[in-house]
Amino acid sequence: MPKNFENEASTHTAGLTADALVKSGRGIYTGYTVTVSVATAAIVIRDSLTAGAGDIIDVIPVGAAAGSTKQRNVIFKKGLFVDFGATTTGTVIAEYM
Repeated sequence: MPKNFENEASTHTAGLTADALVKSGRGIYTGYTVTVSVATAAIVIRDSLTAGAGDIIDVIPVGAAAGSTKQRNVIFKKGLFVDFGATTTGTVIAEYM
C-alpha cells in the first residue's frame, strides 16, 4: 500500500439501506455499526466494485441488533462495497480509511 495509514482516523458512511460502493481503490475496512436491526438476510462487505463479486471481507449477520459494532482492520484493493441481499432490511454504517 503506497500510504501509511498508521496514524489516520477512520471515516464512515451515512446510514446505508441498500447496495453501495463506499470507496473505489485501496484502503482499510475498519468495521461497522448497525443502526437499524438486520432482518431477512445478511449484509456482506466485499473487496469489490459491484454486488455479488469480489472477496468477502466481513458479514453482518441476520439478527444483528441496532447498536451492534465490529472493529476490523482488513485491507481492500479493488474497492469497499456494502452488499445488501435482495430482501435484506436494516441500516449499517461502514467505517474505513
